[in-house]
Amino acid sequence: MPDFSHILDTIYSTPGVIRVVLLDTRGFIRGQAGEDNEKKLADYISFISVTSAQVRNYLSISLPHNARITLSDGQTLVILFGEELTAGILLQQDTEYLDIIDKYASAINELKLTK
Repeated sequence: MPDFSHILDTIYSTPGVIRVVLLDTRGFIRGQAGEDNEKKLADYISFISVTSAQVRNYLSISLPHNARITLSDGQTLVILFGEELTAGILLQQDTEYLDIIDKYASAINELKLTK
């Protein structure tokens, strides 16, 4: 299994990032970094990712690039969809999510499960 610790550490070290979860297209966690919390973040990201893939096939729509969800406590969850992996990045309030998307979307898209 590939080691994704470098990209996880890079994203997690970005100011404003609280947690990063990396999942494959089946929703299995391939890596994570940051605060552990009771929000069941990985489960939610998995649900969004897998459901998105199913709807894409059913409606014949293209792959989304990202999604942004504002949580009730003001934190933002950014989901970056790649070809083989999806990253969920939880941000502190007032962190500019567009900067995170600009910095990491292409890197997530290029990640592969096999070397």
